[in-house]
Amino acid sequence: MAAVFYSYNVSLIHATLLLMLTVFVKWPDIEKARELDKAFDSFNQTYLESQPLNVLIGYEMNYIDQHMSELHYTYDMKSLFPQNKIRLNCENMALFMRSVNIALAICHGFSMVVLLFREVRETTLGALGQTMKALEVVGIGFFIINIVKCCQVMSIFQYYEYMYFKFPDHQDCIRPGLVKRNLITDWTGNTVSFLYIELLLYFAFSLTFLILLVRSRYQPVGTDNSQ
Repeated sequence: MAAVFYSYNVSLIHATLLLMLTVFVKWPDIEKARELDKAFDSFNQTYLESQPLNVLIGYEMNYIDQHMSELHYTYDMKSLFPQNKIRLNCENMALFMRSVNIALAICHGFSMVVLLFREVRETTLGALGQTMKALEVVGIGFFIINIVKCCQVMSIFQYYEYMYFKFPDHQDCIRPGLVKRNLITDWTGNTVSFLYIELLLYFAFSLTFLILLVRSRYQPVGTDNSQ
């Protein structure tokens, strides 16, 4: 499990991602998202009846459709495991994505401090060393949750883009702010691109760990200083 947390292996990577997120990434614009929702809701009265997407379009759902159909009209974007449900629209997606950005900023800041301590004072004993190792364990779960949230955001956009082009005769049943690239960029800024970078880095480093693990089964890894 520690490999998951160390997949961004050095504090410099976390510092770079934190700098990108806080300085260079344009966060979702809630007001623009709200405007897109108002334009869509005023035009598409059928959507306001809160019917599942398959009812509006008329097709037999598979397992993924059954899950995403519920998200189409009711979802609590404030928690990973929702209880209080609200409509899935651009505004609530913007709020959710901002919460993901905040969580990622905290995660990268936390990881930068913990990993920097490991790099500088790895052999530190006593209460401080034990506390930092305990924080590493806490960071593992926090890190995994943030990766899942990134995947959650990407899956919603990917699904609605797929449905948008699969049923061209029913494109008016799907919010254009969730499928049209120019509108998505207008209200999300470049947050979506940053989340793609997050996921690509995570899976690239995780794949590297897996390759090195498999390689170590067949040939020695590292330097033998015994001679």
